[in-house]
Amino acid sequence: MIRFVPFYVTLLILLGLSGAVIAEHHAKSPQDKNPTSKEMKTKITKAFYAKLTGDWKGSYSLWLRPGTPARKSDINANFQPAARGNYLLMTYTWEDGGEAQEGVFLLGGHGNVATATWGDSFHMAPAPMQCKGELEAGGNKLVVKGSYSAGEGPDWGWRTEFTREGPNSLLMEAYNIMPNGVEGLAVQAELKRVIKEKN
Repeated sequence: MIRFVPFYVTLLILLGLSGAVIAEHHAKSPQDKNPTSKEMKTKITKAFYAKLTGDWKGSYSLWLRPGTPARKSDINANFQPAARGNYLLMTYTWEDGGEAQEGVFLLGGHGNVATATWGDSFHMAPAPMQCKGELEAGGNKLVVKGSYSAGEGPDWGWRTEFTREGPNSLLMEAYNIMPNGVEGLAVQAELKRVIKEKN
């Protein structure tokens, strides 16, 4: 995990992947003879995503190894619907050692099942990580898992959790998972919704 690639290269890859997924979705849609059933299947994840829409900011902590001090910075994030509301696009920025970093999630899914494509300028290269998971905790927590090559040996796992701790409070955590199952907290972002004052 983990070489640096320009953020916009990662974004172009994500957009290409999302286009392929959308095309596949439309190819299958004529076979869906029950729109009401389809709407019910997508309702749960879309309801969760809708609650995240908007701007957020907070604190960002990064652990390169378990037991070492966290590298801290501010984080700014934005969630917005994408592809006519079929996905949720998250973009975020933070710093490490004074160097600006950027990340992006493309979230989708139906029912309790969720999908995610993740890439950023610090961890992921040369391609984004594909993740799959589900909603937990009564629909207030999204957990998605993926994997990456660490060179020689088996792939390592990566789990990202989004937990709504209230209407204006979001906790994003990511765990690095060794091939033997031992895991450690790698990223923690404590976010608060940016509430714009009404004129």
